[in-house]
Amino acid sequence: MQLGLYIDIKHGAAFADQPFDFVEENVQTLLVPEADEAAFRERLAIVKSLAKPVTAANRLLPPDLRPIGPSVDEARLQRWGESVFRRAEQVGVKKIVWGSGASRRVPEGFSKEQAREQFIRAVASYAPLAERHGVIIVIEPVCRVDSNFIMSLADGADIVHSVGHSSVRLLADNFHMDIESEAPSEIERFADILEHIHVSEIKGRAIPGTTDYDLRPYLRALKKAGYNKTLAIEPEWKDVNTEPAKALAALRQQMADAGLN
Repeated sequence: MQLGLYIDIKHGAAFADQPFDFVEENVQTLLVPEADEAAFRERLAIVKSLAKPVTAANRLLPPDLRPIGPSVDEARLQRWGESVFRRAEQVGVKKIVWGSGASRRVPEGFSKEQAREQFIRAVASYAPLAERHGVIIVIEPVCRVDSNFIMSLADGADIVHSVGHSSVRLLADNFHMDIESEAPSEIERFADILEHIHVSEIKGRAIPGTTDYDLRPYLRALKKAGYNKTLAIEPEWKDVNTEPAKALAALRQQMADAGLN
């Protein structure tokens, strides 16, 4: 399994020697989708200077770019997607996480079924762009703290199956699953469409090993699911100079305990 860190590329010097495989960044700061090419080239230069590849990016849409609701700016959504996936290919990003809970929050009084249909259309419109540029979109279910729509793996799987495109897959994040009281065994249920994993502790979204929080039930579920793709530690970093090594060591120990390589 490939292990990664969700961390700003500007901290590259701090994590250059850490034993992980890839960096995950933020679409909006990494690919600056609405900025000019000069601004993007500055970010691309930083990526090329790193010792680790940047192969994943999350937070696909900003809060003000809504794919659902009574007013959807289809033209801006299309421009954004074309910029994101084109620049992703230039950077080397292979997986883009579609969480962006604020942008997909269903407005009060708006039909959730209509929101679902709108979201499926939006994902379906991005899928060919992703395929063209060698990217997989991974749908991230998020907890009630972040949104009120697509909150479980079953909800995310519904989107994946409804779109029915090989470039659209599913993500599991223990933080969201735990808050929604979603059993780790749900990971096994959706093993066939699972493409990417996020992990962190629950309290303060801390790095693994901060408290006695146990990731092993989720890691054992990944083992049973036969999962062997990418997993990123996605915490709220307190100290980027010291925490990456601690986080990786704690995660690797729990992975070993769970029999997961």
